[in-house]
Amino acid sequence: MGGMLGVLATVVVRDVGPPATAAVLSLAVAVALAAALAPQGPDSTPLRCKWPNDLLLKGAKVCGVL
Repeated sequence: MGGMLGVLATVVVRDVGPPATAAVLSLAVAVALAAALAPQGPDSTPLRCKWPNDLLLKGAKVCGVL
């Protein structure tokens, strides 16, 4: 990654119900990550959720939830 540090994680959730439930779960995880990581942003720049499942910092994607 060119000297950049990062965190990679995989969480598998099985049998969440109908596809609509899975879509809501993906968005909920993105919102929870934004809230959890918000204090860690440089210069207290808030992370922003981009529909449906990306987190942006200063307009650049820093995280995606599938």
